[in-house]
Amino acid sequence: MSTLRLSQIEGSNQTITVPSGHKLVIEGNFKVPLWTAAARPAVPEIGFIGYNTDDETFEIYNGAEWVIAGGDVAPDGSSPDKASTSGLQLASDFPSSSNGLYYIKSPTMTQPVQMYVDFIEDGGGYDFYYTSSGPGISYVNDHNAGNFYGLNLWEGRSVNNWRAAARAVQTFDSGNFASYWEGVGHVYKPNGGGNYTGCIMRSGYYGGNNCGEWRVRSGQRWWIRDSTHSEPNGDYNGNGFLRIYGGSRPSGTNISTNMGYNDGGAYGIGSRYLLSTNTKT
Repeated sequence: MSTLRLSQIEGSNQTITVPSGHKLVIEGNFKVPLWTAAARPAVPEIGFIGYNTDDETFEIYNGAEWVIAGGDVAPDGSSPDKASTSGLQLASDFPSSSNGLYYIKSPTMTQPVQMYVDFIEDGGGYDFYYTSSGPGISYVNDHNAGNFYGLNLWEGRSVNNWRAAARAVQTFDSGNFASYWEGVGHVYKPNGGGNYTGCIMRSGYYGGNNCGEWRVRSGQRWWIRDSTHSEPNGDYNGNGFLRIYGGSRPSGTNISTNMGYNDGGAYGIGSRYLLSTNTKT
């Protein structure tokens, strides 16, 4: 058995080949090449491996592209190229993360955007984006800012979800906090009229005497309050938005469980409102 002892190899295009059936044993430390994404080998070969200092991952060339070595690592939302698919996915992959801004790109989105992700309420996973410049909308089927991004109007699932939404507004646009609560821009029913003062405006998920005809576009749960109210009392326009009374709107993270609202026609909710993937149901 022969032994090759080397202290250093220098020069270009030099290769050491260990013949088939033999093995290379390294008893000291082994250091792979370090590079940035821009400084990877110009002409890589299948099996080239190195450590990408930009992404802080080991990567290997598979003949077509550089991939993370040793399997996939879930994207953590820290940059556009590490965008998660939703706040819910991010909370599942990184449950110990803190509330804040993370890059999200769902399958319907045109590009990654920094969305506010809440890791506290209802087990975490609610995500939010915002628009501060409209377009203003009064009906659920109006063209809204979410259409550009591939996002939807935020749907308030629970009182806790509303609280998470309030935190998102504080993060995005705290100076205009009150402007985001002009109305309930997600709960509607297709037909106008109808008196619903004897039922509780929340979905059947919560049980009890809920208002069955009202809904959100995803068909999932929704919530406005926990008791009956003097509205909606019949002067509603189909697919329109309800208006929240001034004294009932969120104040900081204080959310009333008996939010007051009016169904008169269809109310405009202004040019500031929240958007979401609404993945967490």
